[in-house]
Amino acid sequence: GEKFSDIAAKYEWLAKDNKGVIKPDQLIKRRGKLGLVKIGTPADLKAWFDKTANSYVKVGQTEGRLHTFIVEPFCAHTENEEMYIAIYSERCRDVIMFYEHGGVDIGDVEEKARTINIPVRLEDGEMSITEREIDVLLGPCKENEAIRKFVRNLYEAYKTLHFTYLEINPFVFTNGRIHILDLAAKLDETANFLCSDKWNGRNASARAARSIEFPAPFGRDLTSEEQYISDMDAKTGASLKLTILNRKGR
Repeated sequence: GEKFSDIAAKYEWLAKDNKGVIKPDQLIKRRGKLGLVKIGTPADLKAWFDKTANSYVKVGQTEGRLHTFIVEPFCAHTENEEMYIAIYSERCRDVIMFYEHGGVDIGDVEEKARTINIPVRLEDGEMSITEREIDVLLGPCKENEAIRKFVRNLYEAYKTLHFTYLEINPFVFTNGRIHILDLAAKLDETANFLCSDKWNGRNASARAARSIEFPAPFGRDLTSEEQYISDMDAKTGASLKLTILNRKGR
C-alpha cells in the first residue's frame, strides 16, 4: 500500500499540522463504536495508521484485514449539532428519513426519525419533495433554509447518480455551512452505462485517472483470479462474475 507520508505531502491542510480524522474505508458500519476512528494531529494520524494498517479486526462474526483508509479535516462541533439523514429505494417508492439528533449514539433510528415516501415515477423530474413534505420531514429544523436546500439537493444527487441507499450520520450545520462527517452508500451497478462518467469524478482529468470500484464486503479480499475477472467485467458490456467458494480446494 501507499505510505501515509507520501499521501499527506499532497494535501496542504495536512502539511500545516491541522487536526484531522482517519478511519477505515471498507464498508464497516459503526466505526466509532468499534474504536476505528482516530482524531488528532497529522503525527497522531500517522502513528495510528502505522499501528492499524494491515492489522486484523473482528466486526460481528467477520474478521478482516484493514487495508484502506480515509483521512479528512476535523470539523469542530458539539454533539447537539449532529443530525441524521438516510435515503433508500424500495420497489415502488423512495424513502427519506431525518432525525435532528444523530451521531454514534443515535439508537433505534427507525423509531425516532421522521419519514416521507416518494412514489416511483418513470420520469425523475416527477419525483420531487413538496414544501409540505419537507416541513414534515425536518420538524424543528424546517425553518433552516440551508438544511432544506441540502435535503433537496441530496435527493436530486441520489436520483441522478443511481444510488439505492445513502446514509449520512452525522452531518452538522455549523458556521452557516453543512459538513458531512460520515457516509455510507450503495450504487446500482447496473446503471454503469448511464452514469459511469459521473461516478468517476467531477472533471475530465479525474475521470481519466480512475474508474469507480465496487469493493468486496469487509473480510473478503478478492483473490487474484477474482480481481482479474472483476477488471474484465468493468471493461466490457458483458456480465462476467467469478466467486471462489472454497479457496483451499484442490
